[in-house]
Amino acid sequence: MPARFVPTVAVLAALALWPAAARAQLVKPAPGQNPFYATAIPEGRTPNRLGNLTLNAALRTRFDAIDGQYRNSGPISDSMFTSRAQIFGEWDTGPIRLGFELMDARAYPRQPNSTVDTGAINAMEMVQLQATAELGSLLGAGTTSELTIGRMSMDVGSRRLLGRPQFRNTANGLTGVRLDRRDAAGNQLLLLWSMPQIRLPREPARVRDNAVVWDRETTDQQIMLASHAWALPHNGVVQLYAYGFLERDAPGFASTDRRLFTPGIRWFQPPRPGAFDHDVEAVLQMGSVSTSSAATARRVDQRGWFIHATAGYTIPGAVNLRVAGVIDAASGDRFNAAGTSTGETVTRFDTLIGARRWEWGPSSLYGPLNRANIVSPSLRLEANTGPWFDVFLAWRGLWLESGQDQFAVTGLRSPTGNLGRRAGNQFEARVRYWPIKGRVRFDVGALLLDKGRFLRQAPGVRSQADTNYAYWDTSIFF
Repeated sequence: MPARFVPTVAVLAALALWPAAARAQLVKPAPGQNPFYATAIPEGRTPNRLGNLTLNAALRTRFDAIDGQYRNSGPISDSMFTSRAQIFGEWDTGPIRLGFELMDARAYPRQPNSTVDTGAINAMEMVQLQATAELGSLLGAGTTSELTIGRMSMDVGSRRLLGRPQFRNTANGLTGVRLDRRDAAGNQLLLLWSMPQIRLPREPARVRDNAVVWDRETTDQQIMLASHAWALPHNGVVQLYAYGFLERDAPGFASTDRRLFTPGIRWFQPPRPGAFDHDVEAVLQMGSVSTSSAATARRVDQRGWFIHATAGYTIPGAVNLRVAGVIDAASGDRFNAAGTSTGETVTRFDTLIGARRWEWGPSSLYGPLNRANIVSPSLRLEANTGPWFDVFLAWRGLWLESGQDQFAVTGLRSPTGNLGRRAGNQFEARVRYWPIKGRVRFDVGALLLDKGRFLRQAPGVRSQADTNYAYWDTSIFF
């Protein structure tokens, strides 16, 4: 680790004593129930209930730092303090539940040209405001159904195409209508029509000032989903789904006018002691897009794909040691020899509004990797002593799927492809510990991006040095 990171680590250690709050997970639903997505309630903790009212809160602070910038913009080194406060409430009247989530996400970067954006800042926002009607067996004998209307946030399936980020400081919000139907065997149907919330403000200076502007939604951007999941033994699942994504320009919002149809299939068996687990998912994508956000940009066909496969085994014992092998691959664009045109078809995969931290590493000041123009094998070693302590180590090899396209979300591209497809390696370690069970949690992580030829020599590279990144989250749940 470079010498300049020594003071960073010292500050991180000091911040462990600060009150804050972090990634809380959804309270597990009862069979047939699809509760409000309550990120202010950590998994395993009983919600605070007073009669029909549930009220919880969370506060998270983070200090993170990066050195050896991988992007083609921003400072070579930077650090940032972020905070996120959440209040979650729900009133359960019986057949109707009314819920809200108020979030205040703010960031204070050290450098004036920091890469901070609305992924870290969304001051004072009503992320969720919804009504859920319990329909009982209205849609079939032996079934349980719910209809939710309003602002909502959710995880669907693997979370790779639609999910709520847990590490990122801000949320993915949707405004629309959701119908859930589950039968006695645990098979579940999900239908969704929604408008993604557009985080505001959009002007960089106002974002960095933590300006309070209500996010908006518009029919100029819509996402639809039909999904059916068949329950398997030991909480396994087979899921078939199809997403639709429609987008067009609107006042103050230029877009690439995406019209995408994204069907997929997933076969999942979760980890458990003394057993093998797996997660296999394959996705196709087709439709049309504009070649840029300019009003005069020409439209071309879209054809993309993504695959994921994990195989793991958990050794039973006091630490539940799990070893897993992973492969991810997502298509990139093909260009002519000069690297100036993709012709009449683009082939870069679009991950829609999926989450990524648990597979690709932290976002915030880091975040070079995503499901676009990448081929990446990985090895993971995980251990936990129960819900109050866990640790993992991970390695990822990094290749471009197309040597001429932008690599993942780095902003770097070799138009002629003369730098080859090898991008490097990513090494990651994380530890989470609850010093006060159910109340306070520390989350500490560090990464090394070992740059290969492409990441060192691509046009516009800011630094040829390897990228170092570290963070410390402290969480308090009320």
